[in-house]
Formats: sequence, C-alpha cells, structure tokens
Amino acid sequence: MVVSLETTERKHAEKAVAESEVKYRSLFNNINISVALHEIIIDKNGKAIDFIWLDANSKYEEMTHLKKK
Repeated sequence: MVVSLETTERKHAEKAVAESEVKYRSLFNNINISVALHEIIIDKNGKAIDFIWLDANSKYEEMTHLKKK
C-alpha cells in the first residue's frame, strides 16, 4: 500500500537523521580542537553587526574560559 510505504520511508529517514545527529554531536563534543558555532547578523548594507552564539564544544570553553548557557 502506498501510504504504508511512505510512512516506512519517512520513519527510515527520521531514523537516519537521528543517527546522524548523534554522530555529529559526538564529534563536535569530543574533537580535540576548539569549535564554536555562531550566526552572523548582517545589516541592510551587508555589514556584520552582531552574532548569535549557537553552540561551542568543551575545548572552546576550556580555551576561552567562556561558558555556553
């Protein structure tokens, strides 16, 4: 049945995304280099004016003495 097949494919895709997130998170948190993720805020002229702190790994916190919230 088509509905059942689409549901199965969606569940497989959701599982693959979840597994990928686990792998990414593990790499991000355990890599031995400092990593921080930011979203840059740009004004109407294309100039970077601020940033939003998205995430940082423990190595970044260790090196900068900044703690993520």
